[in-house]
Amino acid sequence: MLADPVKFPLGIEYPINYIHSLGLNYGHYTNAGEKDCGGAVNSSEEWMQQDIDLFASWQIDMLKVDNCNVVGNTTQIIFEWRDMLSFVFLFPFPQHLITCL
Repeated sequence: MLADPVKFPLGIEYPINYIHSLGLNYGHYTNAGEKDCGGAVNSSEEWMQQDIDLFASWQIDMLKVDNCNVVGNTTQIIFEWRDMLSFVFLFPFPQHLITCL
């Protein structure tokens, strides 16, 4: 996953840090399938661990994971996301996972 250099010329961390400086939480979206719900191919299917590590480095507060275009058992995949997130996100602020089954 790469931040769009046109939309985020200073990187995605800059707006996230600004949002946190205002006392607000930052939420991010990803998809567990091979394509997102709109058909874009920038999803996390083969990159779950790498993307979770990246989200952790961004110190996100909430993650919405869609289940579009998933190959395999969608419920099992969402449980894998939940388990990986609970293991990786050991930050001193609340973490939330929202899923679409």
